[in-house]
Amino acid sequence: MITMYISQHRIIDALVCLFAALLLILLPAKPMAWGQSGGSEPHATLHGDQVITKITIKIPPEYKEAPTLKLMARDLLFLKEGDLLSVEALEQSITALGLSKRFSHISVDSRETDNAFDLFFELTPAPLVRDIGMRGIYPYFQRDIRNVMTMGPGDPVTDSNLREQEGLIRAFYIREGFIDPRVSVKAEGDPREGSASLRIFVTKGRHYRLEELLFKGNHFFSDRSLRTMIGAQRSRLLPGQAGRFIEESLALDVRNLLQRYRTAGFAECSINKEVRKDPISAKVSVTLAISEGPRYEIDMVGNRALSRRELEDDFTFFKEGNRNDANLNRSVRNMINRYRSRGYPDVRIITESETTEADGLYVRSLRFVIEEGARHRTGFVRITGTETIDEKTVRGWLRGGLPEFREGRPWLAEHAESASFTITSAYRALGFLNASTDTQ
Repeated sequence: MITMYISQHRIIDALVCLFAALLLILLPAKPMAWGQSGGSEPHATLHGDQVITKITIKIPPEYKEAPTLKLMARDLLFLKEGDLLSVEALEQSITALGLSKRFSHISVDSRETDNAFDLFFELTPAPLVRDIGMRGIYPYFQRDIRNVMTMGPGDPVTDSNLREQEGLIRAFYIREGFIDPRVSVKAEGDPREGSASLRIFVTKGRHYRLEELLFKGNHFFSDRSLRTMIGAQRSRLLPGQAGRFIEESLALDVRNLLQRYRTAGFAECSINKEVRKDPISAKVSVTLAISEGPRYEIDMVGNRALSRRELEDDFTFFKEGNRNDANLNRSVRNMINRYRSRGYPDVRIITESETTEADGLYVRSLRFVIEEGARHRTGFVRITGTETIDEKTVRGWLRGGLPEFREGRPWLAEHAESASFTITSAYRALGFLNASTDTQ
């Protein structure tokens, strides 16, 4: 039987709310005069009364969008005429212009007159990408190339952006097994019109071929069986591949091969790959060094309440490996938690392990001895101490907020704490701020 004692104190008077207001005091930045630039950060000499008298934004008039860009640039500035000159505000202005991605070149100059500064922003508009054309990309589609690019329609065209795309596309082809691909990315069109077409030209060149695949340390699976599991061997049959060796595909094959070993019972298996490439002959030699480890054989006794199939779902060592028995211990904790969730808080699981060897194969026999203990269930729930709120309402709070806290359900110790919290929270929401609940 579970008894719940409730203590309640109703606050009759209105609640007193305290409000605190934070005063933000904005101090003007100290005025300064610009001297020689040291590296990439501007250097400034501060003066006490220096103000900005004029801000001039220069954009070559031959650019079609010059008037619009001038207005946009002025809106992005953190400085205004009549402001005290501020290093921070100037840096923020330059950053904002750069983040707008509408200018390929940003230059700031100044002219000092007595106690004032004239600032000059010289901006070169960057054309935007109108469309993208590609040649020589087979056996890939345009979407494959665009997925590795950081530019698309509407993005600004700058020399640094074009060089970046060349590097990204070249790296993609190298990952796909090509030895020395050539990539050219150019912008076509008059930049003064505000847009340009991107043209991508790819010369793939030669690619690597898998010449040799060797296995070491395998006893359970034969070399022939392992080769049928390696997709790199089957790549010779794919159109446009012609035996091209892709290292990322080999890494996936190794992961799949490792999972095959674990499914066969080798939870401690590990596979190291050695890849040797010859760019002159374009040949690749791969050696897979396999450490099979022992094959696990599982026995389980004492499980009457839960089936073996249910408990095997808690095994993580066949899915994730079992280095230093970390996942074996984790699997035992998972089984204990499953038992506790079914109402067996006193369950104990003892693991017995023995390793034997026969014909070069090691077998690790794991035996889980389970002592389930008595099953605990929620019995009659008695509620006392309710004065203003009737007992039926309180039971409704339990059913809605804690459905497992019902008669006949598996009982866990933490259910008592959850029940107390549920009821106390409900009381306090109704104004009983000092309400408390004790569950026994």
